[in-house]
Amino acid sequence: MAFVNETIFSIESNINEETGEPFGEKYRGTFAIRRPNLQDKIAIASKQAAALSAYGASNPNMIAPSVQMLAKIFAFICTVSKEEPPAWFDATKLHDEDELALAEVWSEVQTFLRTFRPKNGSTAGAAGDEQSENMVP
Repeated sequence: MAFVNETIFSIESNINEETGEPFGEKYRGTFAIRRPNLQDKIAIASKQAAALSAYGASNPNMIAPSVQMLAKIFAFICTVSKEEPPAWFDATKLHDEDELALAEVWSEVQTFLRTFRPKNGSTAGAAGDEQSENMVP
């Protein structure tokens, strides 16, 4: 069975669960990503750790899970993008009210990654560490 190792998606017309309306023009643009490989997994983890320790926080348990997730989303997209992400996808331009859009991007990523996961529902990585669920299938 052959897999399509890349995908293109947009969230502009996806429905925002909070408003019941499409995300709209503010979130216009497409994401073109490829399936991450093991080197990407290392790069993503390193970028996430660097982002979370940039201001001296060396213990990840001291950082809110929602902030850890934001770091993971940006590290993931920046690592596996085949082309420049949309202009709005820039942490320096986004605020709390944009977190639902980021969650929608992550949902689209997970939909793509699910196509590589075993049909038995297992999400365990090679180390059996459940990392594949959010990283590399």
